[in-house]
Amino acid sequence: MHREANLQRTTTAAVALLLCAGVLPAQESVATSPHAVARDTLRGLDGVHVVVEELRPEAVDDGLSKEAIEEEAVQRLWDAGVRVLMEDQWTIAAGAPYLYLNVNAVKSKDLYVYAVDLQLNQNVRLERIPSVAVAATTWTTGCRVGAVSADSVRVLAQVAAQSVDRFIEDYRRANPAN
Repeated sequence: MHREANLQRTTTAAVALLLCAGVLPAQESVATSPHAVARDTLRGLDGVHVVVEELRPEAVDDGLSKEAIEEEAVQRLWDAGVRVLMEDQWTIAAGAPYLYLNVNAVKSKDLYVYAVDLQLNQNVRLERIPSVAVAATTWTTGCRVGAVSADSVRVLAQVAAQSVDRFIEDYRRANPAN
């Protein structure tokens, strides 16, 4: 029994790490911290569009709602004074900025292993070829991982909301007049 519990914990940890695979922190600058550089990319941001990734069907079946997560994110941004760009506005806004929120929850028996990541993506230009602009992640919460019981999967909406709150905090620091 003890061996089975250890195996389940190890498997849970491995799945959590895999859920975050590919999420890289901002590149470090010699003069400033990575977080300060990322926060600087929020300066002068006029607003953001919100994109929430589709949820796994089993998470939806157990009560997690993409729509509720998106509504909460948008409401928190509005309440904090961050302009939320609608679909037709964000592509023409300077930098086409959007917040990408991924709540990835994988069910294993009666447990969900999750990874929640919030990223600000916007168009950036290459220094060596200024005519080339590409979409890039310029700010991120980093991947938050954990596990919750299947009957508590709705709590992941709150974890996502906390990530939005962290964005708002950095946005306010970068734009103190707003």
